[in-house]
Amino acid sequence: MLKKFGFENSYSFDGWVELDMTADLSEDLDAGNHYYPKMIELFDRVRMREHGDEVGVLPVAAFYGKNAGGKTNIIKALRDMAADVLGDYPRPWSRPFFTTPFEIIYNRRCFVVNKPQNDRPIKYLICVVINNIEYTLGYSLNKHGVIDEKLVRRMIPGGADEMLYKREGRSITKGEDADLHGLIDVMESRMDDGLFFPLIALSDEKLKLFNEWFRFVAMGKQINESDKKQQEKELGAIANRIADKKDEPFRERLLYFLQCMDDSIYDLGTITKNKIPELIIFHRSKLTSKIYLDAVKKQFANIWIKFAKNYDDAPEDFEQAFDWVNSKARDGDVEAHRILGEMYREGIGVTQNYKKAVEHFRIAADKGNLDAQRLLGAMYGDGEGAPRDSKQAFKWYLKAAKEGDAGAQVSLGFMYSRGLGIDRDVKKAVKWYRKSAEQGDACAQFNLGIMYDDGRGIEQNYENAAIWYRKSAEQGNALAQLNVGYKYEHGEGVDKDITKAASWYRKSAEQGSWQAQDNLSIVYRYGRGVERDIEQADKWKDMYDKQRAIENGDEYDVVYWHANRAIQIDDGEAVLARYQTAAGLSLARASEGTRKLIEMFQMIDTVLQKGMVFVYDELDKTLHPIAFREIVRHFMSLEKNANNAQLIFSAHDTIVLDCSLLRRDCVYVIEKDEFSSSKIKRLSELTDVAYPDMENDFRKGYYGSSPNVYNKSFFSTKEDKDGEPNA
Repeated sequence: MLKKFGFENSYSFDGWVELDMTADLSEDLDAGNHYYPKMIELFDRVRMREHGDEVGVLPVAAFYGKNAGGKTNIIKALRDMAADVLGDYPRPWSRPFFTTPFEIIYNRRCFVVNKPQNDRPIKYLICVVINNIEYTLGYSLNKHGVIDEKLVRRMIPGGADEMLYKREGRSITKGEDADLHGLIDVMESRMDDGLFFPLIALSDEKLKLFNEWFRFVAMGKQINESDKKQQEKELGAIANRIADKKDEPFRERLLYFLQCMDDSIYDLGTITKNKIPELIIFHRSKLTSKIYLDAVKKQFANIWIKFAKNYDDAPEDFEQAFDWVNSKARDGDVEAHRILGEMYREGIGVTQNYKKAVEHFRIAADKGNLDAQRLLGAMYGDGEGAPRDSKQAFKWYLKAAKEGDAGAQVSLGFMYSRGLGIDRDVKKAVKWYRKSAEQGDACAQFNLGIMYDDGRGIEQNYENAAIWYRKSAEQGNALAQLNVGYKYEHGEGVDKDITKAASWYRKSAEQGSWQAQDNLSIVYRYGRGVERDIEQADKWKDMYDKQRAIENGDEYDVVYWHANRAIQIDDGEAVLARYQTAAGLSLARASEGTRKLIEMFQMIDTVLQKGMVFVYDELDKTLHPIAFREIVRHFMSLEKNANNAQLIFSAHDTIVLDCSLLRRDCVYVIEKDEFSSSKIKRLSELTDVAYPDMENDFRKGYYGSSPNVYNKSFFSTKEDKDGEPNA
């Protein structure tokens, strides 16, 4: 956690500037702020003892002010210090023929007004607390290099300051820490005009964490940074992370984050262009495939027959039966609630309404209906009718799975396999896949075959893999049919049989599997297991090319994706119970705001989990005000920011200047004086101003730092004596 950061003679700041992240706990702070008693508990979790007094460290610091006032320069100075500490400039001993151009560094950073004659050193000081150790690092530099440098640490609570080393020029004075003595002796011979800290930081375990904290500072953004290549690199890293499928919880968190901003987003995926994964955002589409409607009606017809036979007055046409089912539900029929949930979910006989579906599924699920419990889990898992919540999905799947529901068991196995709503455990995934597979569930049989094939959660066994693939394939699972074909073609777990391989490839290819279509085209082209037929080979090759072009995005910016879930029906026929069409938009077509959100999410997500710091200049730029406010709210939240991460940002949007969200000691205003030197003021220190409404008062200019355009013409270049623009 950052406690303090100060600097002098840099950019638009002439004198000493200090960002103090410790809370102002004076009694008069809550004047005019009835939210204060509720907010004070926020700082109980980060208490530290300092000279016998409790000091709370704030999770947020916000900079406000007019354009060109100096907000960005505070963030630039902090990131400059991070660059120095990390050694992010060439060093003489690493490049013998290059001398570090400190004159260039100094001239770029020093106070702009005094540049022609400025010979004053630039000074930096920072105080950071990591694992109950407070580190204070200070140094100054001029155009020749670092003049002096000092590193002090203190154990918290109650420890005394302990100097680790002090440096003047190239002379080092060692502190009493014997562990560092040998390291300092070794590194002293490599010392140059740059900081000494980077030379020892990566060689000492405790200092490594201090060094890592600065890396998070360096990850932040300045408003004048528009490096598209860097953005593409970061977005590419996110796409790789999702494509890898080893960190499913990250994908779930990113998806939930984006759905909060746009509830039309259905899912996230990737396509491959030139062997490089690219992120795809799937939006709900009004397009509905015939196979989906046919599958839904076929499945519901079977459900309806079982339900209706219990009543003599049941309508024959289930699409006209909504009012009748609703009356049975009001009479307390649990299965009727489940049926209503299905009708609302699929829009059968009533306008589709996911929230209503969840309501009825919950009523039935609470009364022990296994189908409703499984379906409620699916609604939470898909984020339909309720916020996407993997833990709730897991809870309801587990209830139904324990009672023997095959569909819930396969879903539970998938959640264990991916680590959704529960810690990842592939052995338990195998256990639940097996329970479901033994009941005849085609999806579970296929997944169990995969686990045997890969040796995940169970000893690798190609014969068992082939057995379970075959069971699933015989029920019409296209991917299982493809894998059975592969097993026969290569004699893996079965006797090699090219004819059988070709037969299974055809079954899979006819269901649209592009891998099977490619394999089938090769089979026909070379006459493997079938009579050689170039026309058939070309036909399947053309189908393969079209499918791959769509999936890889080579020909289209918009791809179509189908989420399907195989459901077992009484007569043993597996159908697509959910076949919802969603339009997948390449991230290249997304707005700059969406790209910024996704890029920002990975940094914020990592910072929150590791309890580090997130630094961002003009955080509100290109973001919806509500999105901006919620990001700030996350850092202020006791629950969501359990690891004491910090957010340091500048902004113009005043939506967060709300006493229910930010305290006055979290807010700083920056403006220039008559000598063009920026000054920083903390709102809690402005004791001569009343604070009933921070946002409104800031807009009215009560704190200064606002454009002086009142009673003036904004675009006038010359005004008369009365302040009115000349004609």
